[in-house]
Amino acid sequence: METINRFSRLPLGLAAIISTLSGVFAAPVAAQTAFPNPSGQAQCEANDINDSLGVAGGCVPSNASGSRVATYAAGPASMPRILQALSGGQPCTATGLPNNNTLIGSCENAGGVVLGVIWLTPESTPVTLSPLPALKGALTQLVSDVASSPMAYNQNGAVVGASTSPGGIDTAVLWPPQTGSGASMVVVSSYGDNCEAVDVNGVNVNGYPTIALNCPAGFSSGRAGTRVGKVAVNNALLGGYQLVQLPLPAAGLNCTAGGINDALQIVGTCHFAGTDNPRAAYWTSPTSTPQLLTASGGARNAGRFINASGKIAFSYQKSTGEVESGLWDPVPNVTTYVADLPGGSRCEAVGLGDNNTMALNCENADEQVQPAKWTAAGGTVALGYLSGGEAGALTASNEAGTAASVSGEDSAENEVGGEVGL
Repeated sequence: METINRFSRLPLGLAAIISTLSGVFAAPVAAQTAFPNPSGQAQCEANDINDSLGVAGGCVPSNASGSRVATYAAGPASMPRILQALSGGQPCTATGLPNNNTLIGSCENAGGVVLGVIWLTPESTPVTLSPLPALKGALTQLVSDVASSPMAYNQNGAVVGASTSPGGIDTAVLWPPQTGSGASMVVVSSYGDNCEAVDVNGVNVNGYPTIALNCPAGFSSGRAGTRVGKVAVNNALLGGYQLVQLPLPAAGLNCTAGGINDALQIVGTCHFAGTDNPRAAYWTSPTSTPQLLTASGGARNAGRFINASGKIAFSYQKSTGEVESGLWDPVPNVTTYVADLPGGSRCEAVGLGDNNTMALNCENADEQVQPAKWTAAGGTVALGYLSGGEAGALTASNEAGTAASVSGEDSAENEVGGEVGL
């Protein structure tokens, strides 16, 4: 389960939090592998990577009038292929790449409206992730929606996101894995409720996966204000998705969802009345009372990512105000804090693999963003830069936790995309 870059979240019983600080460092590994920029393209980026080491990205042409193009690179150092546009001359970008090798992204149509798309193969024409039509199951939907946005996907190629009305109102929808020319949708939330899908797992219930969302609280349907985490499970008896609000902890004001795995375990963040001190939360199921993370020194913290075994990457605030990262295993209730690079002052998680490897963007001793990784055995390790450059950042890690996509500058200060092993 991945969020598109697009590509954020009381100990049980008598279990004590065991906190350790990894003080192991290593010198930077070999420089990352940059992709050559396709012919006619000057500035490129890498947005996502899958377990086959394919990379989705985009490029801007080497002229003042060309549009951004979506790209796909088949592996390290390979020449990225430019994907077909939805309408000739209109911009596209590829932002997601599941393990089924379906490419996910967005393109403008001939009228300049942004629509979610998928490419079934790198050679195929894009398939539109269709917005909701008029009168689809409810007489209140009097006109068709006009735009769509992919937000997250599972490794089978199912995509969740938003269908947007002419007035800018969103409805959460699912586009099941596609095999043909039409990407029809399934309604997940109520029409026009502005719920936002944040993750989708890979196990079908009554034919459809389970989805984590954040929705306006109470009877509000506006984008602003308090959001609450919900889980949508398909119910064959009731004929569609049913949303269940995640239970609150004691004294909790609201909780938001950040991710869901195939075991229906959920990561998120809970907030409290008064002086809010948010805390990462873990639900063993959509109906369970959440377990909360107590960070060292009572630091504010938030749940970011959850992997297949229920391990959680979290962020927390240091006394200096900087954001750091850690790994939380809720079942034995053990937290491990990620150490900074030597001379650096912060590390933020980009992803958490099923092997418990954390992809990071850290600040180094020169106060530059430095791609890095963290493992329990090796600690925090710097990952070098692309093609002799001195700037770059990881953009995503694959589900296995073996590789990450990276965007940065080469030695000539051109923007390039690439990948690096973790």
